[in-house]
Amino acid sequence: MPEKRTINESEFKKLCDDVEANAANILKSRSLQIKEETALLREVLLRLCRQLGIDPGAGVPDVDGIPTDALTCIFEINEIMHAHADPPFNHSKMIRSLLREALR
Repeated sequence: MPEKRTINESEFKKLCDDVEANAANILKSRSLQIKEETALLREVLLRLCRQLGIDPGAGVPDVDGIPTDALTCIFEINEIMHAHADPPFNHSKMIRSLLREALR
């Protein structure tokens, strides 16, 4: 069984900073059915899964396997962080900051 990958606070901050830096492109390329907040949260989720080697569609009932609403994205991110943050840290604060800055 492979060793469980983890993410620390500085790695997650970099991930959020990278999403914020690319926010204009992420928002421009999103489907019009996806709200801006959801598009950014989906990007955090996808990058987090990629970094940790997790299938982003596992356990999510949407057609394409990726959440299409902000609440489900937040739930999935929280579940992943609960299992993989080491040591545990306040990732929600970083996500709030990302959304506040990117959606001004």
